[in-house]
Amino acid sequence: MKAKVLTVGMAVAASFAFAEYVNPEIWFDGTDAEMWISTPNPENLSHDPGILGSYWYDLDDRKNDHGGSYIAYPYDTTGYNGSLIAPMIDSLGYLAVKYRLEDPTTTGQTEEYPYNFVKFGFNIVQMGDPGLDISSIGGLCATYTSDMEVWLEVITDKTGNTPCFAKLPKALEPTTVDKAIEDFAQPTWAADSNKVASCMEAFKAARSVMFKIDGGASVADGELRIFEVGPKGTCKGGKTVKDYWPGSGCKSDGDGHAQCPPCGGPGCFTKLSGLKTVSSASISVLGRLVTLNGLGQNVQYKLFDMQGNVVRSGYAAGNIDFGGVKSGSYLLKVKGNLELTEKIVLK
Repeated sequence: MKAKVLTVGMAVAASFAFAEYVNPEIWFDGTDAEMWISTPNPENLSHDPGILGSYWYDLDDRKNDHGGSYIAYPYDTTGYNGSLIAPMIDSLGYLAVKYRLEDPTTTGQTEEYPYNFVKFGFNIVQMGDPGLDISSIGGLCATYTSDMEVWLEVITDKTGNTPCFAKLPKALEPTTVDKAIEDFAQPTWAADSNKVASCMEAFKAARSVMFKIDGGASVADGELRIFEVGPKGTCKGGKTVKDYWPGSGCKSDGDGHAQCPPCGGPGCFTKLSGLKTVSSASISVLGRLVTLNGLGQNVQYKLFDMQGNVVRSGYAAGNIDFGGVKSGSYLLKVKGNLELTEKIVLK
């Protein structure tokens, strides 16, 4: 089934046309799926979803960059009115997502310098509204874990795809960091039209805050947990990790929805470390004949050589005969009831 994630367009519940005050207290601490960041009334420091409701969502390299990377959520939306975030708050008290970084040279990307990424974060203003001045908070803090280095980004209209960011190191245990505005910088390759004089300029026109995992065009699986996010100095730390991932693993489509697999049990996504494979789905090779088990009757496939070139592609039901293909190692991507990618050897 398809379970709706709160989309970018829903990321803010009210306009900032009259917003004058930025919340100086912590924005996210795992107790609520919704954050409030700004209010037009400095005297009203209580949570008021009628003023601002900012929600978490993900982005990746598939929609606009011909990539294949994605994020997966541990719980489906049953009983949560379409939210993949709320069940994590109730069950864990923090956010936890897994990610797959796919080799972009095998998914149709033709950039001179290939890249892949996933992002997980929240909007500060809604679509069509100008960026908000959050410079009064002095920077950002976060408590997190990540299997890879994280870029903490402050995104604005001017900076486009080259936002100001601060690097957060790989952290396998909950780690709290404080990053002042001066710790943020733009990538050196930013075009002149996207450059800001300093990242203070970005904090004065912020649209969203994102946690980015940059794969450097390499294949990787990992996990990102976020316990706290807020103005510099407001994250308290002292968090612990729970043993989890009890659900079916809902794969985001990167466009505001997630595909929850129909198998009805845990572990339908075989690419993500920590998730069990579905016993009925497999790829086996005998000579030049590849057998597809448990993937359905109309399976799309692509066979890549180890340089990322497509050797053969098409549709199959049960078996693929690679007669005529030279012996050697290949990467086979198949998409049916599930998506699988496996290295195979044709003899």
